[in-house]
Amino acid sequence: MIEGKKWIYNTYKDWKVHFPFLSESTIKRTMQSLEKEGVVISNNFNPYKMDKTKWYTIDYEVIDNLVK
Repeated sequence: MIEGKKWIYNTYKDWKVHFPFLSESTIKRTMQSLEKEGVVISNNFNPYKMDKTKWYTIDYEVIDNLVK
């Protein structure tokens, strides 16, 4: 829990392990699209600036508005 939200971190390579049927480029494109739409929020909470692993959370308010 960070900033009152549950976050998960993964590199695109790590996401590929969870979604082996998708290519890394598809995962990257999809995550970027979800970020652009505001469904997914990303941030970097890593202690070292050279660690570019992104942290993700879902904006459930945006999803609710999309469903309505």
